[in-house]
Formats: sequence, structure tokens, C-alpha cells
Amino acid sequence: MKNKLSIIIPTYNEEKTIISTIKEVLKDDYNIHEIIVVDGGSTDSTRSIIQSIKNKKIKLIESDKSHRAYQLNLGGRSASSEKLFFLFADTIPPKNFTEEILQVLNGNNEIAGCFRLKTEWNHWFLKFNTWFSRFDINIFRYGDQGLYLSKILFKEIGGYREDLMIMEDYDIVVRLKKKRDFIISQNSVITSDRSYKKIGPYKIFILYYFIAISYIIGVPQDFLYRLYRKFN
Repeated sequence: MKNKLSIIIPTYNEEKTIISTIKEVLKDDYNIHEIIVVDGGSTDSTRSIIQSIKNKKIKLIESDKSHRAYQLNLGGRSASSEKLFFLFADTIPPKNFTEEILQVLNGNNEIAGCFRLKTEWNHWFLKFNTWFSRFDINIFRYGDQGLYLSKILFKEIGGYREDLMIMEDYDIVVRLKKKRDFIISQNSVITSDRSYKKIGPYKIFILYYFIAISYIIGVPQDFLYRLYRKFN
């Protein structure tokens, strides 16, 4: 499938967001070959919600691990299209996103990219921080921005690092940029405000930058993951 897109969405207890995400994605249905939802053993109604959607393009894979990097790789390997888009379950892509992605990737296996980031919550501090997602600076790369690339390039770089419990989305972008061109769209995805409201707009970015900088300087994964889970 050269001119169609495989969309990979990892899930774990996403009953509150997955239906709206899939509905928004399907508005751009023409360029989509398949939507692969890789569930990591949800204990809520996530899987039954996905199974209830009557669309042949939606494929549910049940992962034997609740581990985001593992789930993303499982979805990427399972995809039958040559173009991949990795999207979080609580994030809405921009209008005509498939057309934009395919324009970038068609005929070019040497490039990868993502979108800018906005949040549902129109809080000044969130707007200020996500505004920086337009810049090509690694610390301003968030997993919520989505990631698109060819399956060839995905295989070439070895996919997501499954030894990482956290920061796997940051790591893959850093590795891609060392090998290939990486572009940031002028359009934005919109991510759910649930974590921002749960943790607080100020605290969540302090937490993110602390974890990111700690990861960069080599702080062990176990500590960073425990810290992340403490607030999520």
C-alpha cells in the first residue's frame, strides 16, 4: 500500500478518549489503509469500545505487555502499509493530516516528522510551553505530537527502544534526526487536558523537564518511571 497510511494507536485504559480519537481520525478516511489499535491489557471498556466500531479498517491487537514502546513496535511491525503514523489515544490530529503526511512521505523514505502541539485546556502556561513545539529543539519534542515515517525507515532504525520504560518517544526522534531529515508541521495536534488538570499546568511541565533532563544525563530508568507513575 504505497499511497495509504497505517495509523498505530497504543492503548491502556483509554475508554474516555479512544472513541473520539478514532472518530476524528476517520474523518480523513480516504487516505487511511488501516487503524491498528494495540491494547496493553486494559481493565476498562477500551477493547469493547474498539470492537463495537463498525469499520473494517480498524484492527485490534492485544499485546501481552502493557509497555508503550513494545506496543508501538508491535503495531509498526503489523502494519501492511509502507507509511506509518504513530498517534496517542488521547490526541486528535489536525484536519487533512493524512494528505499532509503522504505528501511528505511519498517517494521519500529518508524523512520523518511530527506535528506541533496544542492542548484542550486554553491555559496561558500550557499555551506558552506548547508554543515551543514549533522549534527543532529536542527537549521540545513530546510524544503527543505524533510521529510519521516510512516503514522502511522504521525498520532501519530498529523502531522504539523496548528497554526504555519512559522517554522512548524522545529517544526515537533523537535517533531519527541523527540519520535523516526531520520536519515539524505548521499544523498542530490537540492533546487531552486530563493529565494537565490532574497534575496541574505548572507541575506537569516541571515534571516533564526534570525527567527529560534527568534522562539526558543518564539517570536510571527505574527511578524516572517511578517518578512518572507517582503523578500519573
